[in-house]
Amino acid sequence: AVVSTQSTVQDNIWPDEDLPQLEGAFRSMTSRQLEVGYMICELFDRYLHKKTGGEHPLGLFLSRLKKGITCKGRLLHYFPAPPATTKSEDGLCGWHLDHGGITVLTCPMYLNLEGQEIPAPVDCGLHIKHPVDGRVVKVELAPDCLLVQLGV
Repeated sequence: AVVSTQSTVQDNIWPDEDLPQLEGAFRSMTSRQLEVGYMICELFDRYLHKKTGGEHPLGLFLSRLKKGITCKGRLLHYFPAPPATTKSEDGLCGWHLDHGGITVLTCPMYLNLEGQEIPAPVDCGLHIKHPVDGRVVKVELAPDCLLVQLGV
């Protein structure tokens, strides 16, 4: 059966006139991210198959990722938080649980109004809540690395 994804997936609108190279670069990057997800799922499957004495079927997570309809590539733009907002009040992207078991992120890029890359502004970027004590921690990522989040 075909499942409608209309509520979560829309056609992309590419700014071809202003940035003709964006679509190709984006598709290339998201392909690399998906490859990393495939590799991690394959490793999980092998590990769990071994640890469960074969009860966990080889390829289970990998096939679910490959057959899934929820894989998404997103370009996010975060506007500055209002001055009176604190991280605990969440003026950032919004505290949330990711939709699924694996998320592959690239290093953020910050641009000025002229489109030139600049250093990260204070308190911008990915922040996570520590699962035990609730501390808010900023995640730093090198420009040539990917970050992989497992679980929700």
